[in-house]
Amino acid sequence: MISSKEAAPTSLKFRLRTALVVPFVLQIVTAVGLVGYLSFYNGQKAVNDLVLRLQNETSSRINQHLDTLLATPAQVNQINVDDYKTGNLNLLDYERTWRQFYSQMKTFKSLNYIGFGRPQGSEYVGVGREADGRLYAAMMQSSYKGRSKRYDLDSQGNPTRVTQEEAFEYVDDSSFTDAVKAGKPVWAEITYWTDKPDVVTISCSYPVYDKSGNLVGVIGTELFLPQLNTFLQNLKVSPSGKIFILERDGLVVATSTSEKSYQIKQGKPERLNVLEIKDL
Repeated sequence: MISSKEAAPTSLKFRLRTALVVPFVLQIVTAVGLVGYLSFYNGQKAVNDLVLRLQNETSSRINQHLDTLLATPAQVNQINVDDYKTGNLNLLDYERTWRQFYSQMKTFKSLNYIGFGRPQGSEYVGVGREADGRLYAAMMQSSYKGRSKRYDLDSQGNPTRVTQEEAFEYVDDSSFTDAVKAGKPVWAEITYWTDKPDVVTISCSYPVYDKSGNLVGVIGTELFLPQLNTFLQNLKVSPSGKIFILERDGLVVATSTSEKSYQIKQGKPERLNVLEIKDL
C-alpha cells in the first residue's frame, strides 16, 4: 500500500514532465504544421504562377500567329488596289489579273482564294486552292453568256482544261455588298460551303473605284480557317490543356480539340456555340 506521502512526489514528477514536454511538443507540431502549410502554399503559388505564365505565353503565340495570318489578306488586297490605281494592273484584263492572282497564291500559302468581281456578279475572275494544294482559275465573262468556268492550271499558271462549267446564278454576297456599303475594306462573316462544310473561310473585301469615283468592283481575299485548328493542335500546352478561339457572341472560330466548329442542321452546316461543345 502506497501512502499519500509517497504518491505526492510521483504526481509532482508527472506534472513537471507534462509541463516540460507539452510545450516542446506543441512548438514542434506548430513549427512542422507552419512549415508544411508554407511549403504547400508556396508550392501552390509556384504552380499557379507557372500555369499563368504558360497561359500568357500561349496566348501571346496565338495572337502573334493571328496578327500575321489576318494581315496577309489585307496586304494582298492593298497591293492589287495600288497596282490598279498606278496603272500597273488592269482588273478588266482578266488574263493579266488571274496571272497576278496566281503569282500571289503561290507566294502566300495561307490564302484560299483571291478574286475580283464586278457589280451584280456580271463578271468575275479568281484563283483558288484545292484541298490538295493545286491552284485553279474561276472566271465568268460577258462572252460566256451567263456561264461560269473553272480551269485547271499548269505550273506556269496557264489554263489546261475546263473542269467545271455551269449556269451562273447571282446570289447576294455579303463579302461584296458589305464592302460596297462601307466604302472601305471590311471582313465578311465566316462562311461554310453547303456542299463541303469542312471548307470554312473568311474573306477580306476591298471596293475598287475609278478616278471618277465609280465602282469598278470588289477584290476579295479568302483565308481557309481550318488551318487555325491545325496550328492550335500543334501547340503543346499541357496534356489536359485545350484552346478555343471564340467570337464575342460565343460562336466557335477554331479549337485545338478534334470537335468540329459546326453542326449539320436540316442538311446545312450551322456554326457551333461554345455552350454546345461536348467537351465539358
